[in-house]
Amino acid sequence: MVSPLLENSSMVTAVYRYIRKLFTVRLRENIDGHLKYYFVLVTCYAGVFLGSQISSIKLVSVYGLTMTGSFFVCPTLYIFISVISEVYGYKNARLAVWCGFLLSAIFIFIVNIVGLMPASPVWTEGEAYNTVLILGTRSVAASFVSTFLTDFIAIYMMARNRLRFLGRSLPQRIFKATLAAVLIEIISYIGLAYYGVISNEALLVLMFFEYIKKILLVLLFFPIILYGVYVFKRLEGIDVFDFETDFNPFKLDNVYDLEGFRISENSN
Repeated sequence: MVSPLLENSSMVTAVYRYIRKLFTVRLRENIDGHLKYYFVLVTCYAGVFLGSQISSIKLVSVYGLTMTGSFFVCPTLYIFISVISEVYGYKNARLAVWCGFLLSAIFIFIVNIVGLMPASPVWTEGEAYNTVLILGTRSVAASFVSTFLTDFIAIYMMARNRLRFLGRSLPQRIFKATLAAVLIEIISYIGLAYYGVISNEALLVLMFFEYIKKILLVLLFFPIILYGVYVFKRLEGIDVFDFETDFNPFKLDNVYDLEGFRISENSN
């Protein structure tokens, strides 16, 4: 007897393949070995990375539910980092995460340095600047650290499982990596941002409901992630595997011999 979990996994895979055939993208042969869209995706990812830090400062209310502004931004991060990891490999995804990290670090540094400077007498928004940007530094730093950890865990799991399954079972691989990454994100962000501010009981309740809400939101974006992987593989004409990759997160080497990773018209 086949378990419901396996039946559901097979159903997700079948739906994914149907949608992919429905919106077929013509394969473009990668002749010169150049990555045409990688830096565009990294720029978008780094921009969203920074945006998620800033938007985490504000609490918003949607149908009576209170959540951070970054709640709706973070799933976009999963889209970009999943596509980069699956199409361009772990080394390129690792470099993208470091780009997002450095962009956010520079932002935090500049905001705090400017905050230390005396405000001009003709400028009356100094208090608002300090309230939103300086006092919100703890929330920004918490979001900064949690996003950094989350994305490294996600790309590592995706790369390892990609090798384990030889590129098969894409929906299951991405979903498992996302479940783990979201859990780490919720624990690290809420723990760093709100520990000592609210009671431990309220902290655990907040973590639980944030996790459930974020997983449900990620599920809405899941078809976009799968289709994005398919589209950019076809546009780039490559399908990179990390057979000989050093998974040390502190290395910045992103060089691949793309000759062996070109895909054919019949590739999945």
